[in-house]
Amino acid sequence: VSWSSGFSERAVEDSRSALDAIEALRDQQAGSSGQAQVFSTWSEDYYWLSGRLIDVGLKERKPEPLEQAFQISERLRARTLIDTLEAAHAVPTAAAPIRQKRGAALERISTVQRRLLDPALPAAERGAAIQELERLEIEEADLRNQLARAAPALGASRRPSFATLARVRQALAADEALLSFQVSSWEDERGDFAGGSWLLAATRGGTHVYRLPGRGELRPAVRLFNGTFDRRDGSDAVPAAGLYRRLLEQPLRDLPPGIRRLILVPDDALHQLPFAALRPSPKESPLAARYELTEVPSATLWLSWKERRPGAAPIPALALADPPLPGGEDGRPAAKERAAVAVFASGIRLGPLPYARAESRAVVRDLGGGSVQRLGADASEVYLKTTPLQRFGVLHFATHAVTDEGNPDRSGVLLAPGAANQDGLLQIREIVDLDLQGRVIVLSACSSNTGAMLRGEGVMSLARAFF
Repeated sequence: VSWSSGFSERAVEDSRSALDAIEALRDQQAGSSGQAQVFSTWSEDYYWLSGRLIDVGLKERKPEPLEQAFQISERLRARTLIDTLEAAHAVPTAAAPIRQKRGAALERISTVQRRLLDPALPAAERGAAIQELERLEIEEADLRNQLARAAPALGASRRPSFATLARVRQALAADEALLSFQVSSWEDERGDFAGGSWLLAATRGGTHVYRLPGRGELRPAVRLFNGTFDRRDGSDAVPAAGLYRRLLEQPLRDLPPGIRRLILVPDDALHQLPFAALRPSPKESPLAARYELTEVPSATLWLSWKERRPGAAPIPALALADPPLPGGEDGRPAAKERAAVAVFASGIRLGPLPYARAESRAVVRDLGGGSVQRLGADASEVYLKTTPLQRFGVLHFATHAVTDEGNPDRSGVLLAPGAANQDGLLQIREIVDLDLQGRVIVLSACSSNTGAMLRGEGVMSLARAFF
């Protein structure tokens, strides 16, 4: 109603009040994954308001609506991840008993999962074990929610300090540009304006805005390109050039001279787009040959990480490689060249990793400085959980990874157990407890950046868990 009479400060304030109400409902949801799923259903309201403000800014040639639009989009992006990071080190001492109960629940989960990782487990016992796992997962999630509520950083009255265009431009180096994407539909089912797709390109000197194809056009284009890219036969060159023209051609042409580093803030299907492979024409070099590329979940997180750069670690790297697969003698199947095991009830098959050890040796050799290599059974979950990880600058995993889109917390990196109370599956619910502040993580594993896609939040992946 406020907007029907035209753009005004009253319309903007009413819209912000509506977003406050949405976020109050979001804060009542249990668990970060539940919050992210619920929040994604309201993402269209953020897209609509951001798009309206961008449209006003372009028509009236005013910078204020663009600044407001950028903050609205940042208020949506990776919101659950931002809240989780803020609360990570804010749990009070009084919550220690809850931590202990959760630790015990995680050990019971590991015990059940260790049975499920046995490919010889009879079907009836497997079904009973999965039911027990589901019960324990509910218990662990409830304890995690109790810890979250105990953290003052998650109080409903507190909101993170979201990035502004002014702060971003001030933080950018002279040779950097930040490209922030919004991907939505241009019309809703009634034919009304739905927010649209935009690109905001910020440099030290200012901000430019570009209109992009709508979500309905970009999603199939990205799927088509990824399909040809995965074939590795050169057939990706033409769709790579097509996506470059639609997304980047004019924005990159308009950048000031000397820009050589791009910070990309993707959205929707663009989270799954390998930007580095896009190219101006089928015969020209890809984007990665022209620019240094960094992808971040949001400008807010980029600013936070940039302002809190860690010092150099005393040991350059820790490389974990080729842990034994579950089953077989000492956990290693007899016919390694044909090894395959089923993980839980998902039917995932895992084979050998013939080059993992050579890869980890190269990491340790090239980074030197006393870097540590852990191979086979020594690449264990117990070692990772009990070692002060802040000693290492880089943690390199040359292992298997498994992804469960239906139950994201079950996704994990496969290691050796190392103890009877561990299952060797370092899962998302355990990764978030590791002391990784400021470390560089290399996930040399399949499926480490795949998972359920939630609008606004991004991909609920292993990579996100390490963030």
